[in-house]
Amino acid sequence: MSKRIERRERETLAARKAIIDAAIAVFAEHGYHGCTVEQLAGAAGYSVGSLYNYFSGKQQLYRFALQKITRELQEAMQVELPESVGFFEAIVWSVQRHFTVMKPYRRFFRTAFEERASFELGLGTEIVAIQDALGQVAFDRTVTLVERAQQRGDLRPGASKTIAWLIIGAMSSLFHIWVLGEVDEDVDSLAREFVDLLAEGLRAPEGSP
Repeated sequence: MSKRIERRERETLAARKAIIDAAIAVFAEHGYHGCTVEQLAGAAGYSVGSLYNYFSGKQQLYRFALQKITRELQEAMQVELPESVGFFEAIVWSVQRHFTVMKPYRRFFRTAFEERASFELGLGTEIVAIQDALGQVAFDRTVTLVERAQQRGDLRPGASKTIAWLIIGAMSSLFHIWVLGEVDEDVDSLAREFVDLLAEGLRAPEGSP
């Protein structure tokens, strides 16, 4: 491969990345249905005709935006914690990590949640598939944490998968209301509060009024 072709490929990748980053901001501000190809191109500093040199249209660009965010979350969650880290601290770390990675995309997800019922069939199906894939990664990781904690005697024995599903379901619900702005705590406080409820349950402390 000649240096000229290599340079052209690097320039193409850089242009596509810049367009995707700009598109995420436009989708976050206006939503998928509320923005135009002209807005997407303009935000990246391109004409509409130039944009079509890199992407076939708005739907493909939205797909690539979703894939970029998904990759970032998957990479963030693949970090292995030392086995010496306690179960609840590991859950705190997982919640903090998840929300920290997603924080720059909070408005993007808010509009996605609001619009998802009206997405075209193919795009809507792809979004569900991405959610399922991320959920499976989180579930597998949580099962490992639960079983490790059970072996150490930190958690009640048995039903490791049920415990993991309960934790993932609660985290998913928390993420949803956080995206929609129904809770305003910072990420660290949110993670600590979440784990405190997991560890202590909903029962009032003995002796409390």
